[in-house]
Amino acid sequence: MRAIRKNLMRVRRLPSHAYDVMGYWRATAGRQPRKVDPGPIYRAGKAAGKTDEQIWAEYDAAQERNDA
Repeated sequence: MRAIRKNLMRVRRLPSHAYDVMGYWRATAGRQPRKVDPGPIYRAGKAAGKTDEQIWAEYDAAQERNDA
């Protein structure tokens, strides 16, 4: 599964929201949808030169706004 995910991300350059790779041992669990997708927030933060701590603080704030 890791090799498949790596191929989708690095070779085919698909955005993370375009696929869901899950090992057989988790097939019955189902994927828990996220209220806020961290991908765009993380990419925008990196493009702006922010640290991981700043980016994840923004993600946490976005989740709190979504919960309100």
